[in-house]
Amino acid sequence: MSLFARIAAAVCAIVVLGVLVTAALLVRASNDHLVETSLDRLESELEIQNTRLSDRVDELIRDVRVSSGTPPIQGIIRARNNGGIDPVDGSSEDEWRERLGVIFSELLRSKPTYLQVRYIGLSDGGRELVRVDRAPSSPMLRRVTGRALQRKGREPYFVATLAVEPGAIYVDDIDLNREHGKITTPSVPVLRVSTPIVDARTGETFGLVIINFDARAAFEALARVADPSHVYYIVNDDAHYLYHPDPDRAFAFEFGPAPVATREFPGLVGLLADGNVVHARVDEARRQIVAMRRLELGSPPAVEVLATVVTVDIEEITESTRESMPAIVVPLVLLAVGGLLLGLWLTRIATRPMTQLMKAMNQLDFDNRKLKLPPGLTGEARRLAETLERSLDSLRRSDQVAASNRELRQFTYIASHDLQEPVRTITSFATLLEEDYGSKLDEDGRTSLRFISESCQRMQALIEGLLDHSRIGTGSVRRPIDIDELLEDVQQDLSRAIEASGATIEVGPMPRMNVYPVEVRLLFQNLLSNAIKFHRPGVPPRVTIEARAERDGWTFSVTDEGPGIPAEHRKKIFMIFQRLHTRTEFEGAGIGLAHCRKIVEMHHGRIWVEDAPGGGARFVFQLEEI
Repeated sequence: MSLFARIAAAVCAIVVLGVLVTAALLVRASNDHLVETSLDRLESELEIQNTRLSDRVDELIRDVRVSSGTPPIQGIIRARNNGGIDPVDGSSEDEWRERLGVIFSELLRSKPTYLQVRYIGLSDGGRELVRVDRAPSSPMLRRVTGRALQRKGREPYFVATLAVEPGAIYVDDIDLNREHGKITTPSVPVLRVSTPIVDARTGETFGLVIINFDARAAFEALARVADPSHVYYIVNDDAHYLYHPDPDRAFAFEFGPAPVATREFPGLVGLLADGNVVHARVDEARRQIVAMRRLELGSPPAVEVLATVVTVDIEEITESTRESMPAIVVPLVLLAVGGLLLGLWLTRIATRPMTQLMKAMNQLDFDNRKLKLPPGLTGEARRLAETLERSLDSLRRSDQVAASNRELRQFTYIASHDLQEPVRTITSFATLLEEDYGSKLDEDGRTSLRFISESCQRMQALIEGLLDHSRIGTGSVRRPIDIDELLEDVQQDLSRAIEASGATIEVGPMPRMNVYPVEVRLLFQNLLSNAIKFHRPGVPPRVTIEARAERDGWTFSVTDEGPGIPAEHRKKIFMIFQRLHTRTEFEGAGIGLAHCRKIVEMHHGRIWVEDAPGGGARFVFQLEEI
């Protein structure tokens, strides 16, 4: 069957089947079916809305973690434990507070829904150390200082936060914001997220970092995003309303006894108590469709449990469907007939150039991969043909490059082996000459003989280095490895050099990557060995290895405090057999950095050297996931 016939048959089948199925659904649809469809839609809508609310809280949790890890947090602790002066950098506690205030201000400025960011200490009744908030009824930020800093040690969220493990997150119940124990005017629903802060040196609890989130925007977004006919409610784990179409019923429990939502929505009992995720049903008494979903904010043990409820009147659904039915069926039939004719015509137009191109592909000369383009191709078919032609050209060039590389590797291997034979011969005869006639030679003769032996040894090292360079990447298999573990193995291999030089190796956080492990190990070993070898006289080497995530991989750096590398030599050093020092100064064949460059290029990256901040050299290279 031709391409046209297959596509035409498919178009006809799709159009006819679509009309039949659509007509059947429209004609046979009943109110019960419409209700079930609406229930599914409401459940999906609830899931989306809950995800949006959960995403806001997840972002809030991330900001709490980031804020708690900023340098001023520990700087204030060190300064306070040292009589007001940080022993690390000499900053005073007030200076650290000022820096933290700037960080908090920038966070509030970038997040309009954040009301307050605070750093609260454990001492002095839980006194606030740094507080930045928004002025009442104003978007302006203000830094609270002095006596305006409040004691929060008796607040439930303060006690609860200090009870969780260090590094954990506490998510407080949503309630109305209070200042000095009184609900603020206008009332603002607030979600507080906090984490305990411990002294990094002693491990003792020092206080907490907390962010107050204005929940109004999150609540109101439910009504704005949802279908106007859908009515939303938000309920806490005590079945009290946090959001209600009637504003007077939201947070009514804050001002006295208030009816619980389970009276209006009995399904909430199981949803909140038993941990059911979703509950949807038809309330025949109220002629409503009711869907509710459980939402857990945070992670155990500090979890804030909410339930979102959405309702829609059944009459509104069925009425709109009955009114639209006649207007849908007739145009649908006419559209199907027109679509069928149009589809057949377009199929004929679309398949003609593709058929021509398929014939050209069937006539392709696979020996030279030359495609003869049929005349008259236009549009997508023309672009597809040109793309195929370019791909074939690329394949031809790739075949040529691959063949050239194979020949080059074979030449290097054979040449290196052929070079070794005369070197071994010279070395053997030099050894025999020294053994048999060494005592008969004068000082100049013995010196010349020693130069011959040393030159042969260097030549042998150069040949072996050339062979090693040609073998890099041969038969390599990529697999996931932990760079951190790989660096530990490299340091173990270089343990004698490290101990002998008194070197200090500092390794930052390292990723797990899919790479060629043997080659990457050689890469780090060469760079670390050079950093230990080329150091300033009388100064023990200090080497720092760091990694930074990029879009397509990772950027690594190996930084030393050695004599550095002049700018005019920074490209030369990555060439094979290139040296910056004499052999009497430092051993080596001048091939290690050439190995490094080849390994980096195997991972589609590049390597370069730059000045280190404190003197010395920093080798930087990029590795992509293979």
